[in-house]
Amino acid sequence: MTASTAQPRRYREQQAAERPSLGPYRPVTEPSRIQGSQRLVVTIATGEKYLAILGLTRRPMQDYSERCGADFIEITDSTQDWPLYEKFRLRTIAERYDQTLFLDADCLVRRRCPNLFRMFPSGVAMRDDASLWPADWMQARWTAVMSSQGIARSLQEPIRAWNTGVVLCDRDHAFLWEPPERPLSDGHESEQVWVQATLQDRLVEVQDIGPGFNDQYYYPTFRQTLPQTQIAHFALCPDRLNEIAKLKAEWCQP
Repeated sequence: MTASTAQPRRYREQQAAERPSLGPYRPVTEPSRIQGSQRLVVTIATGEKYLAILGLTRRPMQDYSERCGADFIEITDSTQDWPLYEKFRLRTIAERYDQTLFLDADCLVRRRCPNLFRMFPSGVAMRDDASLWPADWMQARWTAVMSSQGIARSLQEPIRAWNTGVVLCDRDHAFLWEPPERPLSDGHESEQVWVQATLQDRLVEVQDIGPGFNDQYYYPTFRQTLPQTQIAHFALCPDRLNEIAKLKAEWCQP
């Protein structure tokens, strides 16, 4: 069995205990949080587990924001029954900035990480995970999410799997965070399938930021590629606090 075919099984097994019975997204009126810049770095951490993780990753994110001349916002108030629904609150926030970079709370930014705002000055940039997942599994997840919304929309070729752990978009593409009208299908990855469907429906050509700016813990090559990695994403890491703390000590010292 190859690493890519084993990956979805491990992913499903680890997430099974966390999967909620999804209700609808509840609209939220976001207060204006603009601090003065035209660029924003934003993260979301709700609940004790993710607030503890943010306690480790916050300072590197703040430092990165300062180096990029961007505002920094952390969203920590819980408004949804399903934590990943909180990401859809980003639409009204991203509409207020020229560019918005979203980082999952379990993303650790290397001290000298290049300026993504300059690298991708317009449009949408994300990491394509398609090489890690069998096409039939991705098609099944796509079909489930589309069915939950009562719409018929095919997964385009070539198949993409845009990961929403690191997302850069400009103001014109803030709509990528448009929430679903109905409850999403059960599944930890359902929100990013919905984001991908929104982008596909608008014929958006997403730019691939490459693995170095969203190097995820569950990648088979995670350990080997760390020397070149700029943003490490500890998705599905069973011991995130310790693993992040160890890498932070190495990456973030002056």
